Amino acid sequence: MKIKDGYVVRKVAGSYVVIKQGGDADFRQMITVNESGALIWDCINQGLGEDTIAERIVQEYDVDFDTAVLDTKNFILRMKEADVLE
Repeated sequence: MKIKDGYVVRKVAGSYVVIKQGGDADFRQMITVNESGALIWDCINQGLGEDTIAERIVQEYDVDFDTAVLDTKNFILRMKEADVLE
């Protein structure tokens, strides 16, 4: 899994948003993500797998591994539906 070229996460007014940079950017299609979503995004950008991402979430937040796996899978599904991931 890989983030498509041009997509980034930015912190804007205290919120994290996924946007496409460049000449064909459409700011009407910004995707708001929470802090854990921004962490998952960073992990995907580093090329980490789902289980490793879930382990990072467990380390960072007070959640069990199964919850972290589910959150990771849901985030990835959401980004695939938005056509942000390859």
